Amino acid sequence: RSYYYYDWIVNEPQGSQLSVYTYTYDLVSNQGAYDLEYLVPLDSWSVSGCPAGYYNSGTSCSVVGAGYYSAASDDNRYLCAAGYYGSGTTNSVNTCNGACTAGYYCPAGSVSATQNNCGNGNYCVAGVGSATACPAGTYGSTANLTTSACTGQCSAGYYGSSTGLTAATCTAQCTAGYYCTAGSTSATQNACGTGKYCPTGSSGTTNCAAGYYGSSTTNSVNTCNGGCSAGYYCIAGSTSATQSACGADNLYRGSTASSCSTCASG
Repeated sequence: RSYYYYDWIVNEPQGSQLSVYTYTYDLVSNQGAYDLEYLVPLDSWSVSGCPAGYYNSGTSCSVVGAGYYSAASDDNRYLCAAGYYGSGTTNSVNTCNGACTAGYYCPAGSVSATQNNCGNGNYCVAGVGSATACPAGTYGSTANLTTSACTGQCSAGYYGSSTGLTAATCTAQCTAGYYCTAGSTSATQNACGTGKYCPTGSSGTTNCAAGYYGSSTTNSVNTCNGGCSAGYYCIAGSTSATQSACGADNLYRGSTASSCSTCASG
């Protein structure tokens, strides 16, 4: 006499189908056997309640794969969060294998801690999903910068009015009549001031030449606003055409004098 037990579903794909067997056990002979009953198309087979790191692929619980994660009993898989990466294939949390390395950025679904170089003109702190442009007044000449200081400040005599610059000369030279210290963000960062002059690309001021004066603040040549008035003298850096009077005992000979001459006897 034989007794029949319940059906067994055996994970034995045959092409695009799954085999379903009946198991029969004979109590007399103490022997059992499987008999193929029917085939189930794989596209009609479903599963649920997959373990952490696995998802329902339609026919079975499959590993989520690199760049994805799935929590326990969640049949779906999701991209690892931006700023993180998933190099493993069975991650179960959105931070996957950890934060992206500083100097690199990781969009959602990244599979490496160094997924993308930040690129010249940008910087990336650890755990970011996109690069940030170097601030105005700075530049980034390499691809894996990690702080907003980037490679450094724009060189003195130059200015950087935009973000994401890649060379120390930044946007351009400072405008004549003005000077730019390192890290300047405007072509007219600092007016030269009275008694001074500043050619194009100046990093500081220079005194107007002796015998000349500078009454305005944006002179660009050493003669500034012109020569001193007759009867007066102008030392370097003078701000008025009548900066210093020669005095009753002195004789001024000609213009642009930097000092007075003593009158001859008689």
